[in-house]
Amino acid sequence: MSVFASPLYVAQEIWNHGPVMLASMSQLGLTPPTFGERDLTNLSAYIRQQAGPGLQDRLLLTPGNPNEGRRVFGSKGCSSCHGAGAQGGGGGPDLSRFPLRRSAEAVAGRMWNHSFAMNDAMRARGIDWPRFENSELADLVAFLYFLPFFDRPGDALRGEEVFSNRSCDGCHSPAGLQEDQSPLAGPDLIGSTVASSPAALVAAMWNHAPVMRAAILAEGRPWPTLSGGDLRNLRAYLLRRGNNP
Repeated sequence: MSVFASPLYVAQEIWNHGPVMLASMSQLGLTPPTFGERDLTNLSAYIRQQAGPGLQDRLLLTPGNPNEGRRVFGSKGCSSCHGAGAQGGGGGPDLSRFPLRRSAEAVAGRMWNHSFAMNDAMRARGIDWPRFENSELADLVAFLYFLPFFDRPGDALRGEEVFSNRSCDGCHSPAGLQEDQSPLAGPDLIGSTVASSPAALVAAMWNHAPVMRAAILAEGRPWPTLSGGDLRNLRAYLLRRGNNP
């Protein structure tokens, strides 16, 4: 190679030439290579060394964007096997449960190591081998790296149960009114911005906790507790109601 390359650029070039390389190696009776934890990093260092000091071209990939990586994951057909959120469901494994919190090069190496089986599965489904350009592989690796931090989608039906069972509707009815049309203590949450993100919902609940506590105690009701995926499901319910008031 005539450029100084980052390890991810090396990984991207290897991936893009994967089908040709695999076919050629098969014809020659060679076993496709697999990469260990630091192999791509060391390979990149070797290429830079062999390029010589006279070359000035540099091609370095910036850190990946996990949000862009989510888009790449969908556009390259990864979701057809691994599900829309990379959490399984299409025949492929749940990637959020894989130990992918390693270096970016190690994650790219694991992708390549599984590419042989992936190639067979894609061919069986009529899916073309995906090619990556510019920072797409870096973005995809960033998405996979941060995958455990992406919250799973909530269940709106269970969220409706939480809204009712925790007596949220005692202060926050969809119409903002009691049955006798008198105003409730709390605002109408449907269509508000409190559910725009998980962080926004948590922040709103935290900021209003003193007022909520006073209102709940005044009515003699127990303080509601949330566990497991209650907040995730509650947010899904509020979002669904906001889209379908």
